[in-house]
Amino acid sequence: MNLKKIALPISCIILIIISHILFYNPAELIDIVSGQKAQGFSIVWHNIRYLIEPLYAFVYYVLTLNKDFYKPALIAWTCWLVIGIFIYCAVKKIDFSKWIVKTLYAVLALVTLFAFCALVPIPGPKLIKPQNYISFDIHSHSRFSHDNSSTEKFNQIFHAWAGYDAYFISEHNNTSSFEHFPKNAQLKTVFPAIQIKSRERGLSLVLLSAQPFDGSQYVDLTVKDIIKKAHDNDMLAIMPHWWKWNAYSFQDLKNMGIDGFEIYNCGYRNFDAAQRQKLIDFAKNNNLPTFGSTDWHGWGYMTDVWTVIESKTTENLKEQLAKTSQTKVILYRQEQSGSIIRFIIEPISAYYYYIRDADNKMLASFILWFIILFAFFKTKLSKIFIKYLPLFFSIIFVAAAGYFLYIYIPARQTNTMLFPSLFFGCLGLALLWYGLWKLRNRCG
Repeated sequence: MNLKKIALPISCIILIIISHILFYNPAELIDIVSGQKAQGFSIVWHNIRYLIEPLYAFVYYVLTLNKDFYKPALIAWTCWLVIGIFIYCAVKKIDFSKWIVKTLYAVLALVTLFAFCALVPIPGPKLIKPQNYISFDIHSHSRFSHDNSSTEKFNQIFHAWAGYDAYFISEHNNTSSFEHFPKNAQLKTVFPAIQIKSRERGLSLVLLSAQPFDGSQYVDLTVKDIIKKAHDNDMLAIMPHWWKWNAYSFQDLKNMGIDGFEIYNCGYRNFDAAQRQKLIDFAKNNNLPTFGSTDWHGWGYMTDVWTVIESKTTENLKEQLAKTSQTKVILYRQEQSGSIIRFIIEPISAYYYYIRDADNKMLASFILWFIILFAFFKTKLSKIFIKYLPLFFSIIFVAAAGYFLYIYIPARQTNTMLFPSLFFGCLGLALLWYGLWKLRNRCG
């Protein structure tokens, strides 16, 4: 056996093992309301993780980034990819035309990978609870919101995969979707709600109900009037992601009658820890419940937060919430640096965050896939795979465009994401992959 051919993969495997020994420090489940470990709670990973670990790890990394990290992270990955291909082509003395094709191929593959993370249903961690606790989500959406990418069925699947016992469906400014959920789930595991935009500073509220209702009565009202009307209709008014707007003080909202606050939101993770603690302290001092929400819009199927209360049933969930301020907000997450250095070396940062949390089974799967892929790309079959992969992706994106158009039709009065954005976005990627396939065949 030629040792020079296997020196690189062996060195990489040794580096992976050493870095795991040095940096392994997994996240713990924390109740961010009390600041204490969430005793009796745990998470489990779905078996699919161990079957596709490298891909799964990247999906989890992408879906748990802070919202304001996506742009610099994508720029960093693209730059490192282009630099890596440039160095490879220079060392191999590959001509300029082929360098261009390889660069386009790699960048388009990266964009496709990010799209895969956002759109393909891969389950994240699932919360395991002690007896006499239920977990729920007060803030999620389906295709009947303007910026959602998925259906009511996948909303159900997402919440079940993550270990939620119940959730509220809170579409933007309408209540059209509730009737589309299965009858045996309505008012048992899924409850009616709305995220309604006020006419003040773009601020919105989440209203929770015990019964189906017409959300149009809350349109174009002030925050104070929305809260009053919600109370008149026996509903709860919750302030979602307050830090997005920072429009009213906590006391102002309390004086208006607010019934609770989100303190964590998977769509807006960029809440300063000191500010969050101030909000938690205010809520405690005023006997107001606090919540961690997925704010699920169909973009990925992973969460890192669960709100739980002591209860044996999800029945009359809104009434249960009206009677208690004793919520736990369970978080599975370690803080990530937002420094410029982190983004300059983003691929290394991503690896560090992965290796810090990966257990032995995950690491074993990662290494096994590393060996399989290294061996595969040394074969002639890999050249055929690389040649026809663009054509395969082109077909997949055409099919995806058709799917998004199909699920758009029932929600066409309210959704603007499925069509035109996702429909034409998928067709655009299909054309780019097809064009790349033709270009690559021409260049050889």
